[in-house]
Amino acid sequence: MSRPVGNQVFAVGALLYVLAILMASGSPGPGAWGLHLAGFLGLPAKLLVFTFLGCGVAASGLAAFGPDAPQVGSASSPSSARHEVLGISTGLGLAVLVAYAVVLWLLRTRTHFLGDGMIWLYGLREGDLSAPTEPLAQAIWQTASKALDRFGAPVVSSTLGVVSIGCGVLAAIIFWRIAREITFDRGGFVTALLLLLTMGVTELFCGYIESYPPVAVAILAYILAGLRCIRRGSGRLIVVLAFAVAVATHLIALYLAPSLAFLIFRGQLSRLRRMALIGLAAALSISLLVLLGSGPAQWLHTLELATGAARVGPAIGSAVKPYGILSLGHGLDIANAMLLVVPVPLLLLLASVADRRGRGVEANPTGTFLGIAAGGGLLGALALVLPVAPAQDWDLTSLLILPLGVLGVWAGRSLYAPGARLVRVAVVTISLGSLLAFVLVNASADAGTKRYETLIGPNARITPVARWYGYELLAHYYRHRGDYHRAWSYVDLLLRTEPANPRYWAMGGATLVSMGRHAEAIPLLTEALRRSPNRSGTRTNLGISYSALGRYRDALYEFKEAVRLDGNRPDYLHNLGLAFKNVGELDSARVVWSEVRRRWPTYGPTARAVTRYLDPRTLRPNP
Repeated sequence: MSRPVGNQVFAVGALLYVLAILMASGSPGPGAWGLHLAGFLGLPAKLLVFTFLGCGVAASGLAAFGPDAPQVGSASSPSSARHEVLGISTGLGLAVLVAYAVVLWLLRTRTHFLGDGMIWLYGLREGDLSAPTEPLAQAIWQTASKALDRFGAPVVSSTLGVVSIGCGVLAAIIFWRIAREITFDRGGFVTALLLLLTMGVTELFCGYIESYPPVAVAILAYILAGLRCIRRGSGRLIVVLAFAVAVATHLIALYLAPSLAFLIFRGQLSRLRRMALIGLAAALSISLLVLLGSGPAQWLHTLELATGAARVGPAIGSAVKPYGILSLGHGLDIANAMLLVVPVPLLLLLASVADRRGRGVEANPTGTFLGIAAGGGLLGALALVLPVAPAQDWDLTSLLILPLGVLGVWAGRSLYAPGARLVRVAVVTISLGSLLAFVLVNASADAGTKRYETLIGPNARITPVARWYGYELLAHYYRHRGDYHRAWSYVDLLLRTEPANPRYWAMGGATLVSMGRHAEAIPLLTEALRRSPNRSGTRTNLGISYSALGRYRDALYEFKEAVRLDGNRPDYLHNLGLAFKNVGELDSARVVWSEVRRRWPTYGPTARAVTRYLDPRTLRPNP
C-alpha cells in the first residue's frame, strides 16, 4: 500500500527539527534562539521535553515508513458531519478552563526580559506609560492596575499576570471555536485544538506583562469571525468590527486589511455596500484609536519605526540592526521566530503542499482567507526590523505569524484525518514538547536569566543599543533581587561602553549606595547630575551618601533640591526632615514632618521619626 507523501515529508521534517534542537541546545548560543531553549533547562525538564519530541518523531516515522501505514483520505467532509465534533457540558467546560488558567499560572514567567515587560511593569506601577500605539491593550492593563490599587492589592508581576492569564482563557475559547470551524470529525477537532493551544504564542498568556496578550486575543477573534463569515456567507459587519477592535489594540493589526478586503469583495454584494463596509472599517478603527488617546503623531512614529530598516539599509552599526531586511541574518531571525512560535503548523503546511503536488491546489475560500492573512503577516515580519535583540522582540513577531499557525493547522487536516492516529500523536507530542521548552525556560528565574544573558552576550550580533538595553534590564533585575554585585557588573559595562548617558551614571551611583559604598558613589552621582541636573532620585541618593559620610550640610542641600524637583513624594520630604534634624534644625524638621503626617498619615518612617525625635503630642523636640 502506498504511503502519503505528506506523511513522509512531515516525518523527515520532524526528525530534522528535533536534531536541530539537540544541536542547538547542546551548546546554546545567541544565533539559534528559536531552537536552543532546552539547553537552559535542568536535567528533569530537559528529559521531559525530549521525551515528548522523541515520541513524536518515532510516531511520525512509523506513520510514514513503518509497516501497514494506511492511506488516509482528504479531511474535507460535508457540513453534516459537524455534529461529530466533541461536545462538552457547561460545567465541565468551566472546570477545564479553570484548570487551564491554573496551568498558565504555574508556568507563568518569572523574569520579564523578553519584550518590554519590565518597562510596562514599572509604568503600570507608577502610572507612567508612553503615548500608546496599542491604546486598547494599554487601557486594559491600566484598568487592571487601577483596580488592583483600589482594592489594596500590590501592583506587581504576580498580580498583573492575571490579565494575561485571563487573555489565555479567552484565547482557549476562541481556539475551540476555530478548531470547530476548520475540522469536522472528533479526532481532527481535538488534534487541531491541541495544536492551536500548544503554539509558542501561548507563552504570551503565561503571566506575560505587555500589550501583546490582548492583541493576540483580538487577532484570533478576527480570524474566527472571518472563518465563520466564509462558512455562513454572512456576518461581514462582525468581521469589520473585529478588525477595528484588533487595530485599536495595536496598529500592527493593520496587516489584516488585505484579508478583510478579500471577505468584503467575496460574494454577491453591491459596489455601494462594499464601499460602505470598507469606509466603516476605516472609520471605526480611526475613531477607536482617537477615543483611546492615540493620534496621528503616534501613528506616524509607529510608521517611521516600522519602515526604518527599509530607509536605513544594511549599514553595520545602524541604530536599527547590524544587517538589513534583505540579508541572511534577517532571514535567520524570521526562521527562528517561526520555529519558536509555529514549528508544527509550519511542518504541516510544508507537508500538505508536498502531498498535493501534482494534483493541483483546490480552490478553497477558507484557505485563501487564511493565506492572505498569513501572507500579510509574513510581509510585515520581513519588513519589521527593530533595534532590540531579535529574540527579545519575539512577541511582536508572534502576532505577525499567528495566522500562519492557523493556516498550517487547517492545511494539515489531510495528514491527521480519520485513521491517522499515529500522525495525530506525532503532531501533538512534538508541538507540546516545543512549547514546554519555551515556557519552562521562562518559568525558571535562573534559566530565563541565563538565556537572556546569552542573547545579549558578546557573541550576539546585535546593535550597541540592544546590548545597552539588555545590560540595563539585567542591572535593574539584580538590584531588585538584592544581588548588587551582579548588578554592578552590568552597570560597569554600561559605563565603559556608553559613558555619555547620565542615566547609567545615576544607576551606578544608586547601586553603590545600596552596597554601602558611599564614598565611591558620590563621584558617579555627581557626574550624573552634571550631565542631567534635574534628577530628583539622583539628588536623593547623593544626599544619602553625604549623610552616611557625615556631610550633613551637603546632604541638606541635595534633599532640598529633590523636594523642589518632586515635592509629592513622602520619602523625599521625610529625608529632608532627617537632614534638618542632622544639622540641628529640629523646628524645621517638625514643619516638614507635620506636612508628611498631614498628607500621608500612614507613612511609617515619619511616624517613627516623630516618636523618636519629637514629642508626638506637641511635635516639639523631645527634652
